[in-house]
Amino acid sequence: MKTKRLGIYLPLLLLAIAAAVTLRTLALVRRFNFEIGYYDGHSLIFAATVTVITAALVMLSYAFLGSPRSPKMSFGGASCYLPSGAVAISLVYLAANLAAFAKESKDRIFDGVRVVSVPALLALLSAILAVISLGHFFLNVFYTERRNSARAYFSLATVLLLALYAAMLYFDTALPINSPNKVVDQMALLFAALFFLYETRISLGRGRWRGYVAFGLTASLLTAYSALPSLIVYILRGEIISHSIAETVFTLAVFIFITARMLALATAPEDRASLAVENMDAYAEARADEARRLSDKFSERYATQLSIDDLLTEEPKTEPTEEDTNEENTEADGPDEENTDDEENTGN
Repeated sequence: MKTKRLGIYLPLLLLAIAAAVTLRTLALVRRFNFEIGYYDGHSLIFAATVTVITAALVMLSYAFLGSPRSPKMSFGGASCYLPSGAVAISLVYLAANLAAFAKESKDRIFDGVRVVSVPALLALLSAILAVISLGHFFLNVFYTERRNSARAYFSLATVLLLALYAAMLYFDTALPINSPNKVVDQMALLFAALFFLYETRISLGRGRWRGYVAFGLTASLLTAYSALPSLIVYILRGEIISHSIAETVFTLAVFIFITARMLALATAPEDRASLAVENMDAYAEARADEARRLSDKFSERYATQLSIDDLLTEEPKTEPTEEDTNEENTEADGPDEENTDDEENTGN
């Protein structure tokens, strides 16, 4: 997809990441109160929030302004070794962390009744999906074909993992629901889920490249905005501002993976063969829709004409007259009179 439009968006993405990450890191180091989980001052974090929201809207505009053409690029091979390997390692770490969290908080007592907590259940399901999602990134390394149904199914597991993990963060009471750091992490996970959902479509041969790139650019921005400041604060202050350090590592690996995909798209030429196939599929689908429409129209006309013909050929029903009734009675009485005469002749 060697287009000037993507070549414009990528430098803007890198500049936005640098600016937003720097502002949020400064706000966390200087103005964040780690005891209550909120900021004491709002100027720096306000500037960071405005920067990241504005940049996200610009990245999403690619869905309307970008090129819809298919790029000639592989979804596997040597260029995917580092990004896929990073995500695979982080998934193992995340699965172990989630399993431990689920075990620690599996039971809670409400009004004297012991029940399974929602965060523990979601954490256990997320741990299972994290293990399943490993197949997606292993297939990226060993299979270079862009269209692969097995990779699509494993990619769906990655989508569900990101969505369930965001839900677990919502229900987890370790941080307030409106915690600014929790909201940032949830947005990063949800936009990453949308990116992998579009990647699933590509693996199934149903790619929508504008949406794929738009959500990829946005997810790259938000995962960097979530993971990099959290990691810097952990290194400098030893404080964990996300749910766990495993989450930070996983989000950072997802950022590396998505950004690598965007860079590969920027340098990939147009796949004219794939474009021709897509055009033929679109033409065939349009022809099929036209055929169905004409078939339905013909069926309606045929049914209407058939109803009219039935009405025209149907014989009118008339009530019998007195003459018809007398004739029927005469015919009915005739055989009886003949039988009576025969009996009399026989008697004589």
